[in-house]
Amino acid sequence: MEWNRTVYLLLLFFTNPTVQIFSNSLTTTSVSLGGTQIHGSKGLDSAKLVGVPIQLAGEDIQTEFETSCGGPRKIGLEMIVAEPLKMPITIYRKTWSCQGPSAGEASYIERHTLTLDLPAALLFGPGPFLAEPIEVGSALLRLWIAHPDTSARDGYNQAIVRDYAVLDPVPPFARPARPSMACLSWSRTLVMAYRQQSTCPAENEIVELLTFPVASSHQGTGVVRFLSPFVNRVLESSRIKLQHKPRISISLRLLLLEDCKLNSCALLQHVNSAQNFSTPLLLLKSSGNLHVQVCTVTGQSLAIISPFTFPLHTWLRLHLTFNGQWMTVSLSNGEDIKQKNYMEYMWPEPVLYDDTDGYLVIGGGRYIKGPNAVFGPVSLSRLTNVPTHKMDRTLFSDETIHPGLENWLNKCSLLRARFASWLHDMQHLLDDPESCSSVYRQLLTKHSRREGSCNSEQPIQKRQHVLYTTLEHLVMRHHASRNQDFLRLRLAVRLYQKGLRRVITGMNLQLRGDWKAIAWLEQAVCLGSGRAATLLAAIFRVGLQRQKDDNQALLFSLLAAQTGDRLGLLSAAARHAHGTDGYVKDPALAYAYYSRLSILTTRDRLRHSTAQAYVEPVKLNDDEAIKAQTSKDGHLYQWLELQARRGDREAQRALGQMLYWGQQGVARQFEAAAHYYEQLAMDTRDPVAISNFAVILFQGHGVKKDEARALRLLREAVTKGSPEAENALGWYEFEMQGQAKRAVQHWDQADAMGSPDGAYNLGSLHESGAHPDSTRPNMKLALELFLRAAQRGQLNGGARCAEFFMLGLDTSQPRNPDLAIRWARWVCEQNGYLGKVLQLALQTYLNQKWPNALLYYLVAAEAGFEPAQFNLAHICREYPIETGSIMAVPCEWRYYNHLVQQGTTDPNVMLRLGDGFYYGDTSVGHIVYSEAARMYAAAAYTGNPQGWYNLAWLVETGVKVPQSIWDELHISMTHRRDLSSLTCHLYSRCRDHDNDAAFIACSLQLLRLRLITLFQKISVYQAAATITLSFVIFITCLLKRRMEGAAHRGREGGGQPNRETGETPSLTTRETGPREGSEEERSQVGENIVQDENESNGQEEDDDTENPIIMEERQLLDGS
Repeated sequence: MEWNRTVYLLLLFFTNPTVQIFSNSLTTTSVSLGGTQIHGSKGLDSAKLVGVPIQLAGEDIQTEFETSCGGPRKIGLEMIVAEPLKMPITIYRKTWSCQGPSAGEASYIERHTLTLDLPAALLFGPGPFLAEPIEVGSALLRLWIAHPDTSARDGYNQAIVRDYAVLDPVPPFARPARPSMACLSWSRTLVMAYRQQSTCPAENEIVELLTFPVASSHQGTGVVRFLSPFVNRVLESSRIKLQHKPRISISLRLLLLEDCKLNSCALLQHVNSAQNFSTPLLLLKSSGNLHVQVCTVTGQSLAIISPFTFPLHTWLRLHLTFNGQWMTVSLSNGEDIKQKNYMEYMWPEPVLYDDTDGYLVIGGGRYIKGPNAVFGPVSLSRLTNVPTHKMDRTLFSDETIHPGLENWLNKCSLLRARFASWLHDMQHLLDDPESCSSVYRQLLTKHSRREGSCNSEQPIQKRQHVLYTTLEHLVMRHHASRNQDFLRLRLAVRLYQKGLRRVITGMNLQLRGDWKAIAWLEQAVCLGSGRAATLLAAIFRVGLQRQKDDNQALLFSLLAAQTGDRLGLLSAAARHAHGTDGYVKDPALAYAYYSRLSILTTRDRLRHSTAQAYVEPVKLNDDEAIKAQTSKDGHLYQWLELQARRGDREAQRALGQMLYWGQQGVARQFEAAAHYYEQLAMDTRDPVAISNFAVILFQGHGVKKDEARALRLLREAVTKGSPEAENALGWYEFEMQGQAKRAVQHWDQADAMGSPDGAYNLGSLHESGAHPDSTRPNMKLALELFLRAAQRGQLNGGARCAEFFMLGLDTSQPRNPDLAIRWARWVCEQNGYLGKVLQLALQTYLNQKWPNALLYYLVAAEAGFEPAQFNLAHICREYPIETGSIMAVPCEWRYYNHLVQQGTTDPNVMLRLGDGFYYGDTSVGHIVYSEAARMYAAAAYTGNPQGWYNLAWLVETGVKVPQSIWDELHISMTHRRDLSSLTCHLYSRCRDHDNDAAFIACSLQLLRLRLITLFQKISVYQAAATITLSFVIFITCLLKRRMEGAAHRGREGGGQPNRETGETPSLTTRETGPREGSEEERSQVGENIVQDENESNGQEEDDDTENPIIMEERQLLDGS
């Protein structure tokens, strides 16, 4: 292909000297087609280039050639070059005469060596003696022999013989700098010395947009990339010149899991600063064809659809090049990545391309959703056309993942085909019992295993016996259902539950290598269970009951994120946010997962499923928080229930919040919560209680929907000054009545009273331009309102702030990806399914079932949730032998390290890591005093007295602590003058805390040090008197602290149960902008919510008693 293109360009040049020469590569292989010889009247004429320069760069460019003249002739040597997308010009030409042989003499061959006198701008790169080098797209060296009267300009076309060679042009920055040709002035010497010290960083024309595999779906934002102008002025000048004549190459790898279910799915989007699509826009149509769209210099959008389609379940490489108006597209697939499809097209108008205007998105975005696929490496050449093989890179960092993903998909395709066949046979048997023998019917009724189905002779494999019998149970129980997806997802849930129980049993028995649990979980993943994929990723990542396998962990992590499992998305996002476990630290990749999970989190809040719970970050060392946990049979719940029956308002409020949101270990019960909310509202006429119950009436959760009564209650609450009621009335006016002005009045009032929902609703109107007082979107005011709502605890406000900071939608403020990540993570960690996992983990731990608690905390800890990581490390420390025998990684130290990498401020983590480094118990395996001192200093910096005590002990025992630690702790040089002064100062800092234990321990240490110093100066009797007096003073101070502490606690009050302040229901308007997820954290309503599948069809008694959080089929069915 490359050789044919070269010949084609040369033929064009020979026939039309004014044609443009295009180059699709930085370098072109030198080609010599040999000399064409024509016999003259007096001898043989010949011309041949023998030695040509390999590269067009540097000094002394020489060429060698041979000529033979048959008579008087004119010999010419010339070089023609063309800048990219410009007309070719002759930069060198030299001619001379040749007389040929005399009469009767034979012709002879002469060999010449000639140094080409070429412009320096073509041979050297930028430097102090050359500011603007010229980039060469094509270079041609030509030798010819013609008649003497032929003009030099027409010599090649009218030549008797001729030869040529295509040279390799060198990019400007790959050429050597031009040497000095004269002495420099003193001022010029100073300027050059300064420039040598302030060198520019290296810049590459090829940008790696994606280097790590990313799971894509129809929801959320893809990977966002912003490209900056080049720092080097030569590169930036070239980029600006090529905006109307783009020369770019794009290489994109992806693996499609299924066809696009929408009209179009985005592969690569370029959104400019005006929020319009620009060049290029690559879409995958529902038919499987590629849609390529560009923006012309006149502002018009043009598009073309490829004749070829994209295959599924195999890695694809899409390579696209723009060379002015000329575009080529190639699609390759398979292990060898051979070119299978190719397309060329000439756009009718010049194409506009400016990659610094706006941003690029790999996958879906705000306006067009992405495909269900896995994206591999994506590269962009910004200034040149680069062939496919030069932009290619290793698919993943570990090549074993590449075939692993394809093999997994092929295996799942076979399993799903077998599932469909079995299901068809079973349903056919139940519909027509005579279709099979009566023996088979009896076996089916008894739920026995069979070696083949009714219409199939293929035996059932050993690993699929449980799958087959479980499917029999489901078909018998849901015989009326003909929804194959419903039964498939039900089967996936059952297999996941069986695998989960098997894993827990193996942990109890200290077993390793149980293949059955892994086989059942893998089958569940194939059938669509994202939760099973998340569990498998955690098992392989830590080596639970088997060897650690990072390849398998990455495989199942991608599958979990792609299916939309909440903890799987959170796990992938956290790893990219912090760069742990070999993942690339990249805020754009982290935000791609966080944005999708934030949409799901706000939607999950509307579903009000019993499979969700309020996220409570309880740590196992927090005795007060653990005491507040209860259940329907717990003492705290029964005491509150008794007080509520007696009319206690606070007890009714606490019970309503606990039952509505699933707080403090209590499962959600909407009927009971609605009862307490109604009782509290009707008895007290409290405006907050009235507005809460009114919203519940609007939603119809636990009570019959009654909008008329809800409106009456809301108006009553508004008269009593309830901001929640003001917001709800605004929602009713906007959504139900279509009265935007009256809605804005209510929301303004609610915002002024501190309502988070009121601020969010106003921000949505300003963002979409639907505010009655504005004619266009006001992004600055929208961000201010969203930020105000988020700071008040509104989840949708936090999600919108994250998008604004990530995409820079408010042009008055710079982009802040780190702040976007913090807001998005805050939203995602409020997900109700995460709360349910934490609730189950804590309940099983309190019930002395450490394997269950360890497994639940393991899944949450691998998702990057800090309290879960702390609790898992706590369990591993509490059960070191048991956990050490079933896990391949040092459990405790792994998660303490994760906490430090995530920037935890918990001093307990710092102290435990410091102890590990001090005693050599960490994964390092030996004592590291400097790291121990660093951890103790971090704990002391948070105000923890134990950190100060441990630092003092290190100094006293002679450990050399780095001076940088004392600088960070602001220890003055006065206290550092000797070890005794430093030790006393550290113990003093430890003593000056409210903690009685720290006061006693540090005071005794100070007393010991002072007495040791005193004994060296006074007699024994004086020392005894001093000790007695010091002891009396110490006891007096201690008693005084105890009395002050008791008086302080008495003023604060006590004796009441620790009830967390819960959330209350509220209403939020639907967003009118181009985005998804208009739901609010506090149970907004406004549309009928489809009930959970298990709630509407009945719970599975044998499964839900073991693990009530398994709602995979509802997640996937509702998500689609």
